[in-house]
Amino acid sequence: VQENYRELLRDDRYPRCHRIISTLPRIMLHSWLSAIGTERLERKTTDINHLVSEQGGAWEDVCFRTLARNFGFGSNADAFSEWAANVPLKAVDHHRDDLFQVEAFFFGQAGLLNPDSIPRSHRSESEADEYFHRLRMEYSFLSRKFSLTPMDGRRWKFLRMRPQNFPYIRLSQLAVLHHSRRAGFSQLLDCSDIHQLSEALATQVSDYWQTHYVFGVENHKNEKRLSKTSIELLCINTIIPLLFAYGRYKHDETFVRRALDMMEEIRAEDNNIVRMWQECGLDVKSAADSQALIQLKKEYCDRHECLRCRLGYHYIKSTPGFLKDDGES
Repeated sequence: VQENYRELLRDDRYPRCHRIISTLPRIMLHSWLSAIGTERLERKTTDINHLVSEQGGAWEDVCFRTLARNFGFGSNADAFSEWAANVPLKAVDHHRDDLFQVEAFFFGQAGLLNPDSIPRSHRSESEADEYFHRLRMEYSFLSRKFSLTPMDGRRWKFLRMRPQNFPYIRLSQLAVLHHSRRAGFSQLLDCSDIHQLSEALATQVSDYWQTHYVFGVENHKNEKRLSKTSIELLCINTIIPLLFAYGRYKHDETFVRRALDMMEEIRAEDNNIVRMWQECGLDVKSAADSQALIQLKKEYCDRHECLRCRLGYHYIKSTPGFLKDDGES
């Protein structure tokens, strides 16, 4: 046992227990993945509950801020989080029926109507663009009406990023979604399966952005719809954790069960962590599996918590001969 434990500490390949994973009982693997998948949702619930407390129990605001952060898809997550905290939803709701005004609110509060925030390579074209000037004039009116203060537009990242992920495109998609009134928290609570949830989140850009990636530079018309993969990631990282947290908050197992079922309905994520586990022989079928394996890698493997892991337990109790590389048993 001591020798096996020392080997776990020495091995620098991930996961350290890779040599026995393919031999483990499926029922043990399933029960462990189910447990740590729920553990990951519980961790996200803690973050959401903190935001609920901060927002005085306003779940609609919490939903908007959580959804906005995940619209950053990693690179601009922090900027989107800062932006969402800076958007006065009650003020926006006064003009929600007008998509142009919603975009003026969103782009203005993002600081992206300030010429200094525009990448230098496109600054001259942007300053000559009619739509850019219309948005600036509208935001000037709204900012005086509601005493608005924009964030620093230089917080947004553009370098080494696909144009589809530019903040302009993501903000326009969010503006269209907010304007549609399909993805408010109360509407999302009514979605009974992943198909309805995906339909509620489906969005594209406004007319102007169908032919632009940045202000003033026109390209071929492209509706720039939110992709299926992006919608699935928003479900996994935003809506399902919100449903789970709301169920726990209200002591209503209906929402908890629905969240877990939806996670089983979504296909598994495709990333380096998931592929690593697949190479070890694990069958990863759904987002419930992939989320559990991400939790396992980050909270157990990376932290050397083998003694708290069921896979580590089986590795440690294995016979020394089984673990030899020379093929002896």
